[in-house]
Amino acid sequence: MTPPLGPGGDTYYDDNEWVTLALIDMYLITNNTSYLNRAEELFNFIISGWSSNSSLRCPGGIYWRVGDLSRNTCSNSPAAEAAAELYLITGDQSYLRWAIKILNWVNKCLGSPSHLYYDHINPDGTIDNTIWSYNQGTTAAAAVSIYEATHNESYLKLAEDSAYSSLSYFS
Repeated sequence: MTPPLGPGGDTYYDDNEWVTLALIDMYLITNNTSYLNRAEELFNFIISGWSSNSSLRCPGGIYWRVGDLSRNTCSNSPAAEAAAELYLITGDQSYLRWAIKILNWVNKCLGSPSHLYYDHINPDGTIDNTIWSYNQGTTAAAAVSIYEATHNESYLKLAEDSAYSSLSYFS
């Protein structure tokens, strides 16, 4: 087969985050460590997409895809959730540090005053302020997972604020 049906094509960090979350679920259901090992391998790929370009407005964040300089909520919040879940399973503090770092970046760079999350920030610093439902859900899920890991009430409040704002916005 040839791309897009076979190997090749664009590599999206967010798609790999969904696979990582699915692998974590598969590990939790089966206790088969091959799923956990693959989730950890994919997470290492995901964090390779963290921007180290300090000249960008709001430095940091995981790029949307390889070769693209936009940093999106959809390529960061699921990564934060995956990192927190990996911490809860393994106890490896580096996962918790990544979870907090990524979610803090999302809040700082893509969070709105109304507790909703914008779509992405472009390389020139402009923000696409589209509000997508999935970005709200993934950010709340990441905050809940970090709360489970830390018992820090501020993460639970972040999830609640996002959920209530989403209910109001999308109703």
